[in-house]
Amino acid sequence: MAALDVKVLDMKDGEVTKISYEGAEYERVDGEEKKGDIALVLEAWGSQEVGEYYRVNREENETYRKGDSKLFVHIEGKYTDAECYWERVQLFRKIEEPLKVGDYARVEQCTKYKPIPDGTLVVIKNIDIEGYVATPVNPVGIAKDYWLYKDELVRATDEEVAEAERKLDPRSKFEKGDKVRIISGGGEFPLLGFHDGEICEVIDPYCMQHNGDRIQITRNSVGIGYALPKQLEKVSGEAVKWAEIGREPGEYKEGDIVRVIDASKSSAALVNGEIGEITGYNHSGFFKVSHKALCWVDSSQVELVTPVERRFDR
Repeated sequence: MAALDVKVLDMKDGEVTKISYEGAEYERVDGEEKKGDIALVLEAWGSQEVGEYYRVNREENETYRKGDSKLFVHIEGKYTDAECYWERVQLFRKIEEPLKVGDYARVEQCTKYKPIPDGTLVVIKNIDIEGYVATPVNPVGIAKDYWLYKDELVRATDEEVAEAERKLDPRSKFEKGDKVRIISGGGEFPLLGFHDGEICEVIDPYCMQHNGDRIQITRNSVGIGYALPKQLEKVSGEAVKWAEIGREPGEYKEGDIVRVIDASKSSAALVNGEIGEITGYNHSGFFKVSHKALCWVDSSQVELVTPVERRFDR
């Protein structure tokens, strides 16, 4: 920790009124501190000398020393965090540019108009003399647009902007490791070697290749492809199992080995857990399991054990 390298921009009557730090301008303010303010030391204490500048690192406007009514300011001191009476420092606050259309902002103390939760991130859509029309970034159970007073919004931080843009990205519904089915674009650049209907795995949902708007995928850890979000659909574990053998869920074939899981629907003397081979179909969509004569079942009564394509006895 050390005193900040601050440049004085303006003074009035011998007192500093505006400073610059790391390319941003700060103006003199009175009242309670906010985290991120810069404090000019007016009266030395501890290791802090008059004329030095330090960053305010905490907001504890209700913190008082027992038996004393004077408010304390908390700073990143020269060697360690420090605190002092507010009279010993002069505060400076970063000058924020007015919000403009397209900017991200955070709702704070919204009580004057519609009950939008504090902390909601919004995008500015329109501006008038008194306020803004803003749309929540990720609306869940709240209205699409709100009119908000100017003092109900603060500019979003860089981290909040990055998170907001991530949520607006159509790739945000995909995560690394997700199983997905290619629904279009297979066989075309940059999905050469891939085919529509194939099940793949997401490697990087936010890859930067190919204009930075595609998802990097692989097929059985062999080969790399890049798909747009609209070219993929997420699939569940059950769908993955069936897709890996080239079938839709519940699509059985003659020669499949199945296990009975619901014998109650059949008139045959079946027992849950019995295993048999599918030997034929009838016109109603039922299929015969070879374990017993007249043992007809439908797809809801069995589960696949081994598909005919993977049997070692064939």
